[in-house]
Amino acid sequence: MKKLVMEQSENLMKSALSFVRRKSQFQENSDEFLVWNCLLDNISFKLDRRAENDSFIGFKEFIRVLKRMRAKGYSPIELTSFDTILLYYKKGNQQLALDYVEKSSGEKMGKIIWKGSLTGNPYSVLQSIDFFFLGLFLGLGCFISKKNRVNRALMLRDIYESDACVKLVSNLGGKKVFDFLPYEKDANLTSYLLRQLGVSVTFIPSVNPLRDHNFTMIADDIVLVTPYQEEEMNLLFTNTIRCNRILKWIPEAGYTYIERYMKTGLNSPSFELGFYSHGSWARNEENHLGSAESLKLEEWVLQNIAQLLDELPHLKVLLFLHPKEKKMNIESVLSYYRSVLGNRFEVASLDQRSVDQFEKVDVGLASYSSIVYERLFAGYKMIVGSYTNDGFPLKGSTLTNIYFTNYAEFRNLVLDALSADRELFFKKNNLSNYHFSSYTNLPKSSEEELAIPNRASREVNK
Repeated sequence: MKKLVMEQSENLMKSALSFVRRKSQFQENSDEFLVWNCLLDNISFKLDRRAENDSFIGFKEFIRVLKRMRAKGYSPIELTSFDTILLYYKKGNQQLALDYVEKSSGEKMGKIIWKGSLTGNPYSVLQSIDFFFLGLFLGLGCFISKKNRVNRALMLRDIYESDACVKLVSNLGGKKVFDFLPYEKDANLTSYLLRQLGVSVTFIPSVNPLRDHNFTMIADDIVLVTPYQEEEMNLLFTNTIRCNRILKWIPEAGYTYIERYMKTGLNSPSFELGFYSHGSWARNEENHLGSAESLKLEEWVLQNIAQLLDELPHLKVLLFLHPKEKKMNIESVLSYYRSVLGNRFEVASLDQRSVDQFEKVDVGLASYSSIVYERLFAGYKMIVGSYTNDGFPLKGSTLTNIYFTNYAEFRNLVLDALSADRELFFKKNNLSNYHFSSYTNLPKSSEEELAIPNRASREVNK
């Protein structure tokens, strides 16, 4: 019996295709069980929310994958002769990812693989036949039933991309893969298969809470970039985050801006309040999954700001637009914000990133956004809120000290923050672990120029 189980296990390791075929054999809480659940249940942004009502989406995905399989084989980006590989999804801002991984890990990358651009057929003739019939089965299932339609439609893409990626890494002689895509629902499947081949896998999630997309991660090394992620892992995900080592890196864009904040001498803020947009209304117009609820949260925060301005009209507000909004007609964007705030705001420079303008405002405000961690990392005050009790932040987390759920809490947090200097703000709210001075992998050229948050405070009418 033991020999039979071992033989089945060996077959299981060969491909994503055979992995999916053996889904009924996975023992609960095993690595395989968790990998399968990710494929079936995790959210993916590869398809928009309209796909949920498209009976033909399974067949459409099947055709897309078949076209990729028939295309000429994919060639990775050649960087060096090293056996290290950066896994990215598609051509875009991979240079930022490359710089981040190399500076944080201390290793040079040999190749870059765009997983979403993989082409060519990684299968034998028999496997190709099996793949074809599985595609027909999944397409028919999506046509008949709406239940979990999007994830079932994407299953074939997940299988193909995982198998094509693993075969390419093997052909390249890769020994270590840095995966910048652990939020994708097939990331753990790819990691699982690579590790069977002896390839080391490092997962690099974004600064967002793990509960959003990274509550299940199975790799050799896993990077955490905020203290909140550490709290989540220790309190919620000890059974679903499995690795040999936890690494602490700075936020992914940190190397592009942190040096200027590590130096003293920045000007005092010109605005009391700054609102950081997540671009939810723009995302909602593009039918992004989850954008409708995110839009409600952002508008609620804006309404709180409007109410505070009614009481304290002398406060100056600066809006930081999301990159999506910057690409839109500016008059349409301004019209949207005027519908909530009237004319009581200015807009931050459209030519600069939000992370390069932290010093312009004393207190940052947002519904949930990654900018929360970026701003705290740079040493600036931040307040975040929501009207829903959805489990964020965790009970007992230090982030609860800067979190509001109603207008009274919002008003008190803002006025307290405005009356404190930055050093006192971080100390009073127990946020020192978020500050860049708590990280060890800072740019070496500036390690001796660590800035102490300025002590200039603002007097406001309470």
